[in-house]
Amino acid sequence: MTASKSSVKWNSAHNFCPERLIELALLMLCLHCPSVQLENPSDPHNVLDEAVVAALETIHHIPPPEAHMSTPELIRHNNYPVEEHFVVTEDGYNLTMFRIPRGKQGKPGGGEPVIIQHALLCSSDDWLLILPNSEDNLPYVLADAGYDVWITNSRGNNYSMKHLTLSPDSLAFWNFSFHEMGIYDTPSFIYYILETTGKSQLSYVGHSMGCSMFFIAMIRHPYLQSKVRKMVALAPATYFMGTNSPAAIVLALVPSPILQMLLDTFKQGRVLASGVNKWLNDNGPSLCSGTIPADMCMNLIFFIVGYDFKQTTNVSNTLPLVKQDSFQEFDYGFLGNLQRYGTLFPPKYNLTENNVATFVMWGLNDWLVKPTSAARNIHELGNVTRSEAVKDKWFNHLDFMYAKNAKEMVYDHCLEYLAD
Repeated sequence: MTASKSSVKWNSAHNFCPERLIELALLMLCLHCPSVQLENPSDPHNVLDEAVVAALETIHHIPPPEAHMSTPELIRHNNYPVEEHFVVTEDGYNLTMFRIPRGKQGKPGGGEPVIIQHALLCSSDDWLLILPNSEDNLPYVLADAGYDVWITNSRGNNYSMKHLTLSPDSLAFWNFSFHEMGIYDTPSFIYYILETTGKSQLSYVGHSMGCSMFFIAMIRHPYLQSKVRKMVALAPATYFMGTNSPAAIVLALVPSPILQMLLDTFKQGRVLASGVNKWLNDNGPSLCSGTIPADMCMNLIFFIVGYDFKQTTNVSNTLPLVKQDSFQEFDYGFLGNLQRYGTLFPPKYNLTENNVATFVMWGLNDWLVKPTSAARNIHELGNVTRSEAVKDKWFNHLDFMYAKNAKEMVYDHCLEYLAD
């Protein structure tokens, strides 16, 4: 890159001022930036200033405007129609869904409804962040193919933070796990969408925890299975056998009751304290902009899900699953399990009871849901009609949402399966 000139000129008065010391430090940093090219390196009046500006640009870039947009803003920004819908679950949570009823080209609506459900710690935003080729995002791919797209938000994320009687600042609000998402959230989405559209069936695409929610709903409410034509399971998070994720392994060493107590005491039951969560939402895009910060942010994510530098474009309740070799309800410890379930161990989910036609895809470089875990899902699920690994050997857990080649590697296969 070419550095622009700073307004500060080099002279003896600046030689030892604190600002110059900072600039000198930045210059040293800039020496490690091979992309920096100075306009006039022989001119002592601007060589340092140009290098400082170049170093600052390396450390921090202004994030793209999409980084601060909400889901409806992102959809409108990309010239797609959007509707906002709300549904209240049986246990009182107010959930938000965003609907894209037709594609950008103005194709008539009325196509088959398709639910797109996010993973743990995610939201509807995460399905819309592939840049600069925004049309490669899954919701747009499906909408342009004629589907009626519904991007859902499970309880507890920024779009589904309301309850009829409970405050998000109370522990009672956060007293849920993936089980409640499955037995309450998923059925509420399905019933609302079918009633709104007048259709008798829909299809479902889930990623990670979004798959767990679906399987739990189908197992605990088997009558729902007739309302779902097809399901696409992207990196289904039911088993974590031999996970390579250092973060998951370390956290899994903490006993569930102790982890829950820490969350209750210091974070009001949340995975992230409310103040931290708001600060990250407000400042995360800026903090992760620029070469050096972006690398740090990517490494933090890769530390959890697996490395894939080539494909990255943007940047408590599931942890117990890492500890056991079974897909089961939340483990409250022996005493808690006796009080809640009447047994020492939590009940297991029987995946063979899910008879919805299912397509399973997994990543070969996924540190959370390894190929062996995906294979177990395929073996146990009651009606897997198609299964395949992503052909990109570096594809990791979050690449299903963020990878530059996600359309080619995954979404086109989803389209093909849903169209059969």
